[in-house]
Amino acid sequence: MIPLAKLKKGSRAVIVNFLVDKAVNPGFYNRLMQMGLVEGTIIELAHFAPFGGAIAIRCRDTLIGMRLSDAELVLVKEAE
Repeated sequence: MIPLAKLKKGSRAVIVNFLVDKAVNPGFYNRLMQMGLVEGTIIELAHFAPFGGAIAIRCRDTLIGMRLSDAELVLVKEAE
């Protein structure tokens, strides 16, 4: 498993887990769920913003922007 932020552009992966404690930070966890980032979802890293500010991921035909610091908290495994 690797953090989502470490994927290469164009890579597809499956969300495995989150490094967020629901009890400590329920708002962040709920925001991920509302965006459709749930365990078992296949995603694709679509774009990197210049200077490492953010990434864009494709999840269920939707393009979602995410800060790199948040992407470090999403663990994925590369899809075949």
